[in-house]
Amino acid sequence: MNWSYRLLENNKVDKVFYVVERDKGDWTNKHVHMLIETNRDLSYKETRIALGNI
Repeated sequence: MNWSYRLLENNKVDKVFYVVERDKGDWTNKHVHMLIETNRDLSYKETRIALGNI
């Protein structure tokens, strides 16, 4: 199961939108931007747990 499905299992999360972007200086390096739509406040701790305790 990937991290987006783990986030969506939380009943506070309605939608997850993410984009993978490559760095201009190093085309082999990628990073992710993520937006999370919630119906209630979601703490930083809850987010970390949902992402697999990163």
